[in-house]
Amino acid sequence: MHGFLYGQTEYNMLKNAMHLDDYIQYAKKYNYSFLSITDSNLYGCYKFYSGCRKNGIKPIVGIEYTSLEQDVFLCYAKNSNGYLSLLNITNAIKADKVNPNLELLKQNSKDLIIVLVATNSLITKRGLKDQLAILNDYKTSFEDFYVGISLQEVR
Repeated sequence: MHGFLYGQTEYNMLKNAMHLDDYIQYAKKYNYSFLSITDSNLYGCYKFYSGCRKNGIKPIVGIEYTSLEQDVFLCYAKNSNGYLSLLNITNAIKADKVNPNLELLKQNSKDLIIVLVATNSLITKRGLKDQLAILNDYKTSFEDFYVGISLQEVR
């Protein structure tokens, strides 16, 4: 079982120009069993979901959430309730012009898998004692919390 968990597409304005159709066709060509979308919005979600299902690929829907504190989280829906949580988050930011703070994420994290993108996050800029306190806060605040590791950053 292999796939891609941090996929951003043309629907993520000014961040990526990868066409959704090309993304799905690439996954089909290399026999990926799953594929994710993690744009900062859900605009391409329907096209992504239906394209993956049509090609026999399990779609994983998520968003990239950058908090005011400058931590970046990947938020994946576990089920339809998780998808509603993603909608609540993106609607609060876009429609209500709410700042993307940690409280907003904490209040809407039901049925979500939360992954901290460790590269350049708040924890990398602090001492060990502070890092443990921040991680403990995240672990107690989120039902399913993980720390992401990027092998590209290993030197």
